[in-house]
Amino acid sequence: MSATRIHIADDDADDRLFLEEAIREISPAALVSASVSGDDLIQHLHQYVATNSLPNVVVLDLNMPGRDGLSCLAEIKATPHLREIPVVVLATVLDETTVAACYARSATRCVAKPDSIEAMRRIAASLLESATATPAGNRTN
Repeated sequence: MSATRIHIADDDADDRLFLEEAIREISPAALVSASVSGDDLIQHLHQYVATNSLPNVVVLDLNMPGRDGLSCLAEIKATPHLREIPVVVLATVLDETTVAACYARSATRCVAKPDSIEAMRRIAASLLESATATPAGNRTN
């Protein structure tokens, strides 16, 4: 069985590190990669398509420099080789309008960024559970 691949797109280095540490604490073999902007995320995803190494799940912040998270989510879900990747929105502020916009663009789930390591561990466990349900690199759409 191949390692679980999780790609984190977030411009905040502390938030990326916080989540990556929680993931690795639960699953040391997980392969975690990151993007610091929306444009960087889309570029990484197209590279993954070319190498048949798609992530099992993408964790997406909404407020990033350049292309924002909602724009990235729409592009991911409109691109045949990417649309099956589960995308979990992890954002600082999630009001009803934002959540509705995420689900309208086919987000898998929307989660508010936690303020404790224990809450981040629960999110990481949930991400790993979602990721193992979706084989990476085996999408044919």
